[in-house]
Amino acid sequence: TLQDWPQTYVLVRGNASKRGDLEANKKLAENRARAAAAYLIEHGIHESRISAIGADPSGEISVSFVLGEAPN
Repeated sequence: TLQDWPQTYVLVRGNASKRGDLEANKKLAENRARAAAAYLIEHGIHESRISAIGADPSGEISVSFVLGEAPN
């Protein structure tokens, strides 16, 4: 589990369909990533270990927010 591997960082990627309004789907992808990251935090994973992105439904990945930064 992640608690057994404290040196591990997690990238959470939210996705949404290409159909429909592009901006609404970008927001949906971001919200999905945030929800998954929040779940991990609620279950004991420190937010500094989690990066979350919303994938652009057009196919590009955009880093829209970062909860924690993994070391280089």
